[in-house]
Amino acid sequence: MKPVDVLIVGAGPVGLTLACDLARRGAGFRLIDSALRPFEGSRGKTLQPRTLELMDDLGVIDWIMARGEWTPAIRTHQQGGEITIEHLFGARPPTPDTPYPRAFTIAQNLTEEILRRRLAELGGRIEYGVGLVALEQTAEDVVLTLSTATGEETQRASYVVGCDGGRSTVRGLLGVSFDGDTDETRRLYVADVRLSGLDRTTWHSWRGPAGMLNLAPLATTDLFQCQASIPPQAPDQPTIELLQSIIDERTGSDNIRVLDMAWSTAWRLNVRLAAHYRVGRAFLAGDACHVHSPAGAQGLNTGFQDAYNLGWKIAGALRGAPAALLDSYEAERRPIAAWMLGMTSALEAQSFDMKGLPTDRDERMLHLTLNYRDSVLAREERAAAGRVLAGDRIPDATGLVWNGKPARLFDVLRGPRPTVLAFGEGWGGALAALRARFPEAQLAIVQIGPRGDVVDAEGRLAAGLGIAGAPLLVVRPDKYLGLATDRADAAEVEAYLQSLIG
Repeated sequence: MKPVDVLIVGAGPVGLTLACDLARRGAGFRLIDSALRPFEGSRGKTLQPRTLELMDDLGVIDWIMARGEWTPAIRTHQQGGEITIEHLFGARPPTPDTPYPRAFTIAQNLTEEILRRRLAELGGRIEYGVGLVALEQTAEDVVLTLSTATGEETQRASYVVGCDGGRSTVRGLLGVSFDGDTDETRRLYVADVRLSGLDRTTWHSWRGPAGMLNLAPLATTDLFQCQASIPPQAPDQPTIELLQSIIDERTGSDNIRVLDMAWSTAWRLNVRLAAHYRVGRAFLAGDACHVHSPAGAQGLNTGFQDAYNLGWKIAGALRGAPAALLDSYEAERRPIAAWMLGMTSALEAQSFDMKGLPTDRDERMLHLTLNYRDSVLAREERAAAGRVLAGDRIPDATGLVWNGKPARLFDVLRGPRPTVLAFGEGWGGALAALRARFPEAQLAIVQIGPRGDVVDAEGRLAAGLGIAGAPLLVVRPDKYLGLATDRADAAEVEAYLQSLIG
């Protein structure tokens, strides 16, 4: 086979996101999946605000919004029908700096369908029924043995990324340990079912001595996702009759009827973290490097952020960026996964103890305040730092005029390039040097001021960033602040950009 830049193993949401990101950067890749067809269940059904922001950047936010809904109220019942609690997670309106303020519900198979559609637009494709058998690394590439319908074949790639889930073949072939615990006493049935006798305006939850039951309508479908805690001895595959008996017992009602079951699985608590995210030219992302409780709806979102962190770094390495760029992937993402595993385990224990859904939520669960301030790529060089520091998420800002037209900051930043935001009039020489060094396809340069590319007449952008004076900011391709400086030193900025772009 012709060599490729990147072989991506696994065409779930993480692999699809990585493929889309590489495709829009012009990196060559091959995306394979050992399954014969796409996943058909709801499994990860919640997208957090930061994921929605990056879906916006990836060009799919309108499709996402059309197929899902803002997470509705959670209605907790007692047996017999009495409502004890009705709670809306994160009930907050959009703000100028946060256009997607709270969690959004969309079935995982619909998210994947949208990402496949975007990948096709970008010229990419998926090869189903192709599995990874073996890999061997050299100094220049990775030699991979693949199984196909017609036999084995050899594929060379500059890099390989395992997005192949908790039972990752890539992780196993690399010999990376997957440290943690499995608790067979903490089990759930998760199933997509068609029901009668239950309204679709809220999520429904029952608590009681027999255990927890949650029934959540899946927007733009006729399905509910059913989650039911089960004892260790329960069979691995639920039947319609078994789900019906659980619903009857835990609701105390005979009005809710299970009409059909589209998909089901038996989940067990498995909390594990890969010892490494990178071994030479091989990387792990998503469930291949972290698995945990579904409490808090973090798994798909954390995996999506993994892919968004890694894609631009691999593209930079292919152009000759220094090794530290690829090293920063594990350094930035693994600590966040470690925090997330601890947080979701605590929520999971709370939900089993309560036999229901805990409603307390940490602000970091929205992924808006998670940051890379300790990263080697975070350069805070200002004499007086702003509210947003190097390593932080860049917030949105409204009320801007961009090249004569109304805009928001996310419009200005959208796309695969890093962006230089230069405030004020003192950056002319530095910007000229940067334009001479980096082509427009690799770097966006935006001057902000009364005579600049972007006019911030109401001061919303400056206020949102909390800046004083007239700094220069380099926004990374994944929309985190990289370099912040108030020194008009073109060489400093150029050197930093070379570390990102190559």
